[in-house]
Amino acid sequence: MYLPALTGTKSNLQVARGKLSHSCPYLNSIRRCGSTSSISSHRAPDYNSKQSFLKAQKESKRSNVCVTMMYLGQGLPGNTRDEMKVLQQICGGENICVFKGFVQPGEQFNFISQRHLGFPFSATIFVNGMMAARISSCCEYRYSPGFQQGRRSIFRLTRLNGGKPCYK
Repeated sequence: MYLPALTGTKSNLQVARGKLSHSCPYLNSIRRCGSTSSISSHRAPDYNSKQSFLKAQKESKRSNVCVTMMYLGQGLPGNTRDEMKVLQQICGGENICVFKGFVQPGEQFNFISQRHLGFPFSATIFVNGMMAARISSCCEYRYSPGFQQGRRSIFRLTRLNGGKPCYK
């Protein structure tokens, strides 16, 4: 079998690439100056302060109230740890988990309310996967410390910290 010898001349593709390299920066083998990896070096010196300001603005749209409750237990004999989960409806239809853990009867637990300002406070409390209580009002401060929903309730509100009460 006969193969022609390779010559030292450039192929048509290499010639075309050489002509286009000046008009199209993407064909250069040299890294472009405006690539995404070099953008951070072109940022303004106050970039981090702007980011923290935006984060603070986002946080100010939430109530950020620390709600402390006591788990009273289900009245069953024995000292068992029950799985507790608190889901909160923050802005109309979206539910988020604000607390998940194991608690014993008589133990306190707390969560930070993520309610968006202008929306009502609504929290559903699950014990061992079953809905045990649902509290709902205009804001967190509608319930005073010591609040217990009925005689057989298994939760008691003990403390509210931070945030502001609504205007109602």
